[in-house]
Amino acid sequence: MKMDNATTNGEYRCILEGIISVKAAVEAKKRKIYSVWIDKRKKTERDRKVTAFISFLKENNVPFELKDREEIESTLNMFSKNAGSSHGGVIAFAGIREYTPVSEMLKKADKNTYFAYFDGIEDPYNLGYAIRTMYALGAGGFILSERNWQNADGMLVKSSAGACEFCDIAFAPKDDEKTVEIIKESGLDIVCSAVNKDAVSVYGFKPEKPFVLFIGGEKRGISEEFMKNADKTVYIPYKDKKIKYSLPTVSACSVYAAVFAKELKLL
Repeated sequence: MKMDNATTNGEYRCILEGIISVKAAVEAKKRKIYSVWIDKRKKTERDRKVTAFISFLKENNVPFELKDREEIESTLNMFSKNAGSSHGGVIAFAGIREYTPVSEMLKKADKNTYFAYFDGIEDPYNLGYAIRTMYALGAGGFILSERNWQNADGMLVKSSAGACEFCDIAFAPKDDEKTVEIIKESGLDIVCSAVNKDAVSVYGFKPEKPFVLFIGGEKRGISEEFMKNADKTVYIPYKDKKIKYSLPTVSACSVYAAVFAKELKLL
């Protein structure tokens, strides 16, 4: 199998699957695209989406090659343990994404801004869905805990339909105390999503200044350090008041995003 230099010398960091993911990466300009492979049959059959996509690549000076479908799929399976079947005959060899330092991202806050910190979310698809929804409804950016999400870049881009390429994303320090310090020094509140005696309904939550919403994974929840330093705790109540359980993470993100978009007039 003949591979170009970018795919053999270790320069690229992930494979992006599908036209939507690749277009988002090119437009966002947060990572280098070394090469795009396209199913040559799609070009021969004059697939309209592929024809338009090729024009897009040419306009943006992105190198591409026409390949047999079998070569695309065997290469994808070789280099990606989590390869999917939704690539549609298009893959791209991409470099590492540029990330924003937490302190720099928080400097962009004004009184109608909030950020989301995802603490303990393990599934890259759930994370991608959450980012896609909250970014669509006006979230100012996202902070991820110390896990190396760079190894799941392709899945994040695909599950977020490219949204994670456009939004600001920062990695938090490994020390939770340092993260708290950065947020407080930046003048933002810490708001934790949790069901406890001090929590107020999100529908009655009136933010007084920019804040970071902490959302925990369904297994581990939010770290003790963040809960201890929370300025406020919010929860999503059920109509049936007897039910006190929290919603699944992605569902909760959708509710929070909708409420904040209205309260902060983000849309």
